[in-house]
Amino acid sequence: MTARPRVLWVTNVASPYRRPVWEALSERFDLTVALLETAAHTRADGRRGADWLDPGASAYRVEHLTTWRVSGGENARFAVLGWRGVRAPHPAAVLVGGWDQPGYWQLLVWAKLRRVRVVGFYESTLLTNRHRSGPIAAAKRWFFRRLDAIVVPGEAAREAAVAAGMDAARIRIGFNAVDVEAFHAAATAARADRSLSERSETKRAPRSADLVYVGQLIPRKNVDGLLRAFAALPGTPTLRIVGAGESQGALAALAEALGVAERVHMIPFVPNRDLAALLATARVLVLPSIEEVWGLVVNEALAAGLHVVVSDRAGVARSVRGMRGVTVVDPSRDELLRQGLERALADAASPIEHPEILAHTPAAFAGVFADALVPTASMTRR
Repeated sequence: MTARPRVLWVTNVASPYRRPVWEALSERFDLTVALLETAAHTRADGRRGADWLDPGASAYRVEHLTTWRVSGGENARFAVLGWRGVRAPHPAAVLVGGWDQPGYWQLLVWAKLRRVRVVGFYESTLLTNRHRSGPIAAAKRWFFRRLDAIVVPGEAAREAAVAAGMDAARIRIGFNAVDVEAFHAAATAARADRSLSERSETKRAPRSADLVYVGQLIPRKNVDGLLRAFAALPGTPTLRIVGAGESQGALAALAEALGVAERVHMIPFVPNRDLAALLATARVLVLPSIEEVWGLVVNEALAAGLHVVVSDRAGVARSVRGMRGVTVVDPSRDELLRQGLERALADAASPIEHPEILAHTPAAFAGVFADALVPTASMTRR
């Protein structure tokens, strides 16, 4: 039997939504995922749920690198102090999950010295790119021009990669993916169970909500804008806010001040395995971010059959615009967000039975990575 090519993927954390892509890749490659951020760092930051801490059993290996962390939260930077054997034997290719970590630069230099193929994964858009000129932009351009290929999740990220100096011929465009089939099946089952509960005299149906937000409670997510827009809606709709973060207390106080606290239900993190069932109890998901690289919760909500109101600042917006149930809004003005919420609620009489997002699977996204990691005739080394 021919040995599978060995691939090393270096990234910050083992995101629950990225694991299905890694599982699909592990069918083609001997895959090792090396993490810059330790479970202790993730736990200390308190921005994510427990399912971010333990990758669990998988067909690929997970290594925690020995790193030195500078600062914390979203601006944490990690330099690698020890590779703990993940370099040996030498991989056929390595994938770096970004460019803005010292650890990614270390890996790029190491791979280039050994003539190992290097593929980047770049998710930022022009709207989330904070450095378009000056020394940081120049460093980014230097980094990109030394990649053998780069994978981007959608047209918005492709534009940003080209603007940052990447050769367009070396860019591979995919569609950022979650396990849409699993979300769809779990949400469908949850709705069926809820229907039975509503007809039962002994079982209590899960609490429902008209609108739901899922994510970190931090300023760039604009949940305060969502609350103000929600408070201005006619009637008495309900809103569930799922997540935690530095803005949690201020948001609870704002709901009280706006007089909508009784219609706003705030709950902490929900494990990814339970998220589909929670989404199935709502009609419309809202992602009102002022800044958002992608917004995978939109994929999850669409797969679960929800209608979605998504900020035009999110990378996902351009890729899902035109799909049934999607309303794209400018989040910078509360009134525009309110109008989007009102339109979506009026349209969301029932779940979307066969959402278009189901075509965008982890296996399809893994195929894009595989094509980038294994050279083809059209890809030359630099």
